[in-house]
Amino acid sequence: MWNEWHVCLKKEQDMPSNHDEKALARYTIVAAVLAKVAGGMSHSAAISEVTKQSFLGPKHRELRPRRRSIYRWVAAYKKGGFDALSDVSRVS
Repeated sequence: MWNEWHVCLKKEQDMPSNHDEKALARYTIVAAVLAKVAGGMSHSAAISEVTKQSFLGPKHRELRPRRRSIYRWVAAYKKGGFDALSDVSRVS
C-alpha cells in the first residue's frame, strides 16, 4: 500500500513553480493569437479577438489579459520562446 501512495506523491521540485504556471498561462494566450494569425487573421485582429476570451490562469483563476500585455507576451515568445514568458516584466 505504501508503494502505491508513494508513487502518487510528487516531489516539491517536480511541481510547477509559480513562474512556470504564469508562463504556461501566457503561452496558452500567445498560442491562441498565433493560431488565429496562422489562419489568416491579422496580428491586431487576432489580439482583439483573444482579449474577448477568458483563460485559466495560475491557481485556477480567470485571466482576461489586456491588449498591451498580449503584445508584450507575443513579442517575448517570438524573441525567447517559452522560457521568456516567465520573465516578462511590466513597462511603465
